[in-house]
Amino acid sequence: MWHQKEPRELLQQKYELPKKVFAVGKADRIYYSSDKWEDDGDFYTYYHDFDSRPTVYIPQKNGRGKDYLDVAGTLEMEHLNDAVRLPMLAKTLKLIVDVDGEKETRKFRGNTPLCCTSDLETLVIFASDGPIIIRGGKMVVTERGIVR
Repeated sequence: MWHQKEPRELLQQKYELPKKVFAVGKADRIYYSSDKWEDDGDFYTYYHDFDSRPTVYIPQKNGRGKDYLDVAGTLEMEHLNDAVRLPMLAKTLKLIVDVDGEKETRKFRGNTPLCCTSDLETLVIFASDGPIIIRGGKMVVTERGIVR
């Protein structure tokens, strides 16, 4: 998707989605590996500072409890067991979240996909222990990258 590149392949992956994800804090910075400005397969590490402070949601209930997202609705699915197609943007390396004034860092191994929804207003990290959804503020995904 980035830099108006045509997709080269379709990656099919089974993934267990929870019904709800709960707010844990505000996105501060994300590091990712992408070939968005280079030849296909020539990956570089980038980072993005979230100026508009979108909310970070995770499956665990230790979030704020009442502040949650319905996963199927957010990913534009009728049912959680339906197939969903999300553009893969990059490989997620690290996410820094502001949790009540404290910076918490989450590192990812391997090829943890960083995707976006079709409305281009939500990022989805398909982490091994459940999806991390970043949504809100003025954040949007464009052909140049993550903005705001």
